[in-house]
Amino acid sequence: MFVAPHEIDRVIRERAKKSVTDRITNLDVLRWAINETCQDIEHHVPHWVQQGTDFIARNKVWDPDLLLSSNPSQILQSSWLRPEARTLQEMYMGAPSNTSNLSEMASEIRERCQFLGVTTIIDPRAEEEKEREVDHKVEREINHEIERETQIERPQKANAAVHHLHEHVKSFIKTGQIPPHSPAFSPVFTSLRDGVSELHRFQDCLSSKSRIELLATTDFLTTVRTTSYGNGDYIRPVNWLVSGKDGVLVVLSPYEVNQLLPSIRKSKNVNLHIYTPRTTQFMKSIDDLKLYCIPSLPSSWKGPSQTILDLLNLAAGQLYFPDYEAYLRVCALLGICTPEDQKEVDMYVQSDGFIGPESRVGRVKGACLFYKSPLPYLKVLTGFRRKGQTYAPTHLGKILHTRFLQKDAF
Repeated sequence: MFVAPHEIDRVIRERAKKSVTDRITNLDVLRWAINETCQDIEHHVPHWVQQGTDFIARNKVWDPDLLLSSNPSQILQSSWLRPEARTLQEMYMGAPSNTSNLSEMASEIRERCQFLGVTTIIDPRAEEEKEREVDHKVEREINHEIERETQIERPQKANAAVHHLHEHVKSFIKTGQIPPHSPAFSPVFTSLRDGVSELHRFQDCLSSKSRIELLATTDFLTTVRTTSYGNGDYIRPVNWLVSGKDGVLVVLSPYEVNQLLPSIRKSKNVNLHIYTPRTTQFMKSIDDLKLYCIPSLPSSWKGPSQTILDLLNLAAGQLYFPDYEAYLRVCALLGICTPEDQKEVDMYVQSDGFIGPESRVGRVKGACLFYKSPLPYLKVLTGFRRKGQTYAPTHLGKILHTRFLQKDAF
């Protein structure tokens, strides 16, 4: 009984010219084995001949008369060394330059080749070059196949939401104050739950005493006509901000900015700021909100608190901090352990680096706004902001993946 994989079975049937339903006999298997042996001999004969020729040539130089001559090192070198390269004529002249006649070989090698039925010998170096060329072609074909197999996953189709400019937003532009209990404004992180299912519990992480004056309009937050979760692919980038009285900061949609721009120019209670998160280390940070403002900022303008600006950067997907002090400040805001906090002995740190309220001391105790770890939700939000691009090597990426930053990283 002969047992073989399907590939061998197919080759045996091809050699025997039999179909899939025909029975394979012992003769078919032997014919295939003999044929494969002959092909292997034909393939390796040039290498065997080259090895034998090299051995005979090197063995001859061990003649004492040659070694005692005036220049034995040159004799050994000419016999042992082989050329590392070939001329263009040797490479491309064709078959005559790549074959050898049996009459030029040693008697032992010639007799062995005649016994095997070999009449001409191909240069093994030419054969190796052909094999390398075939390997390169196969690699290129495989690379092309891999490229063709790339699948682009796009978000599901959705109908765009209809823009709506709320009257309370117009009132805010005129007065600089948010109307009490207005449905037109929501905290940025809280309201993002309508687009990202994993963020619906972010508000639960905030301490009961925390009050975040970073808001967004309903038009900014509503991008598609759906009430289901999991539409984080459609969240808008943060580019237009309006600062009002009492340090409040509101994120507006481009539609609202276009509609309200004449009113903003005339208003004495609000300022429009252009903003973009710092997503590369070579970008200059503009989170001071002073790059371009409408109307121009007065010299007495103080702006939102640093806490609001740090939360804005997190919500917008900023990946880099300007300096080590900013890194420590954001970690304290989130309740994340830093190299400075490691000096504390009696401190319980969770697996993601979050410090619980009962273990906080020093800077973290007074700055942290959360009593539960917000990192899982920030990971989801940052992932949607990056649109599938990796951010693990960045400053924020290292924080979210429980890695410390040192001073030389800035």
